Amino acid sequence: MNIGYVGLDSSHAEHFMKMVNVDRPAGLPEGRFTHMWGRDADRAAELREKCNTPNTAASPEEMVGQVDAVVVGSRAGDRHLAEARPFLEKGMTVFVDKPFTNDLKDAEAILDLAAKHGARVTSFSGLRVVPEVVAFKADYAAIEAEKYGGSINGHADNGNPYGGWYFYAVHSIELLLECYNGQVCGDVLAAEIGKQLHIRAALDDGQVVSILLSPTFPPFSLSAYADHKTIQAVLPLGGMQVEVTRRVLAFLHGAEDLSPRDLLAPLKVMEAVRESLKTGKTAAFEA
Repeated sequence: MNIGYVGLDSSHAEHFMKMVNVDRPAGLPEGRFTHMWGRDADRAAELREKCNTPNTAASPEEMVGQVDAVVVGSRAGDRHLAEARPFLEKGMTVFVDKPFTNDLKDAEAILDLAAKHGARVTSFSGLRVVPEVVAFKADYAAIEAEKYGGSINGHADNGNPYGGWYFYAVHSIELLLECYNGQVCGDVLAAEIGKQLHIRAALDDGQVVSILLSPTFPPFSLSAYADHKTIQAVLPLGGMQVEVTRRVLAFLHGAEDLSPRDLLAPLKVMEAVRESLKTGKTAAFEA
């Protein structure tokens, strides 16, 4: 399988291509990054040498017909629709690095293109595959007592140029969706307090999950509460790239991944967060 990489400004470009083309952990599905495109020629030259990716395309469209599948990895989510479009219109398989998009309208447009042309597309936060998250989710699901919700601590900042709060908040929002309720709906109340973003998500099953996002870099952590029981997890980020890469390559080879509903869910939660920040009131969402 020949794979293309679109958008080279993120450190993820090096992580993905070097792991697949150079490091090759045991059992990694077949495939190589053979083509890439980015806006910075010097960056492309650097990655060509570091990652053994031989071909630099003049445009994303130039990769069509040269690769079997594509990773769209530009840091800015508002570029992802345009950069994925040429491949979706050819019915190709596309993985979009986080965030899928910065707003709900672009996400719906990507899914509409995929449905129209028979393409496959997915996106996910790498935190979904961290072993501590997998174990936390299973432990919480196994509790038979009444469940009350919990808390998530993570990183986000509103000063970055790639989507403000959402660029990193997407990780914590996906943890909310992954760990506490697979079919989340309810309402959120959000407030900027100092330099932090605080979100309260009241879910339709009675759980309440508090999310605290800081522009510093605290460790991501999770807690969950049930009747006479608390479970907690701190999420080490080192080493998760292997499992992320395995899941991405498995998807490129045909494995099922997040559904369209799952892909839209984080955007719907964030739209409610934005509305709450604007109005100072709770805002409903249905993911």
